[in-house]
Amino acid sequence: MIPSFKPFTKTRLALLIAALAAAGFAYAGATPAPAKEIVRPGAADNSNILKPGTGTPPAPVAQITGVTYKQNPLDPQYVTYTIAGSGNAANCIVDVTLPGTTSYNNYKLGSFANTPTWYAPTDGSQINVKAVSGCTGSGSVTFHKLVIDPNLVGTVTAVVMNKAIYKQGEGVGLTMQGMAGPSACLWRLSVDGNYAIGAVLSTLHPLMPPIANVGQYSPGLHTVTLDGQPNAPAAPGCKGNATATFKVESIDPNAPTITSVTATNGAQFKAGQAQGITVSGTGNCQYRLEYNDGFKSNNMQATAVNPFPHTLNVHPISNPGNYIVTAVTLGNCNGGSGAAFNVSP
Repeated sequence: MIPSFKPFTKTRLALLIAALAAAGFAYAGATPAPAKEIVRPGAADNSNILKPGTGTPPAPVAQITGVTYKQNPLDPQYVTYTIAGSGNAANCIVDVTLPGTTSYNNYKLGSFANTPTWYAPTDGSQINVKAVSGCTGSGSVTFHKLVIDPNLVGTVTAVVMNKAIYKQGEGVGLTMQGMAGPSACLWRLSVDGNYAIGAVLSTLHPLMPPIANVGQYSPGLHTVTLDGQPNAPAAPGCKGNATATFKVESIDPNAPTITSVTATNGAQFKAGQAQGITVSGTGNCQYRLEYNDGFKSNNMQATAVNPFPHTLNVHPISNPGNYIVTAVTLGNCNGGSGAAFNVSP
């Protein structure tokens, strides 16, 4: 049978064109619809599209521009060098060549403010620095040795403990410091008046290596003294002296111990008023109070007759301000603690 077709009316024709348009076909006589903008997920504002000129510029390469040095008149054996330059030297690796056979290869500079200290070279020699990676450039300087006053004498300046508290049986470490004269001089190190290192002839300088162990000591508070010795027939004596203290604590778990220090009255006191300081602890413990204004009390003792806690009024303070009091343990008493308080007018 031959199919029959109904004639197109305007209404049917409009419906057909609309259906074709929905299917993606365009009618030549129709007005094209505006194109839809395709927006990628997460880029509705096009923020993920790199626009010309908006990328992060590369960091400037560090540039070495020169080398300077500084020699201390009282410490002629060591020289502080400064490698000058511009840019970020965090990853700047350099080779440093000193006269003779001494060199420092692949030395990480880190910063142009870095001032490495090396042994002083001979007069008139050159120090050379050359970039290896992370920077560019090079520099050099000619070293001219200072003329040292022959009348200078090595001087003791400090003795510094590796830490303030050691455990019983632990080696006590420290660092000696001093300023050098034109030659070595005699010095001596003692602990509680007993010579730990006696009458040594050597040169004192600020970079002396630490001494890992000068001995093991009984529980209690100890004093270290570094002092110069009188002239010997063949060597000058060093000048000056320095002291430091350290504490050795017992490893006995039942050792007497100070557990806390508190200031009464809400830690608020009037000028001239004695502060109530309460010290708590266990066992027969000897201690003293030390204030940050320099005052030290007499030694106190907790016993079975006079057990903890102790409330003490030992140091009226006239000057208003903030203060700290510390209970320093003595003998075989462990621990130690402190408290802050305020003194008002």
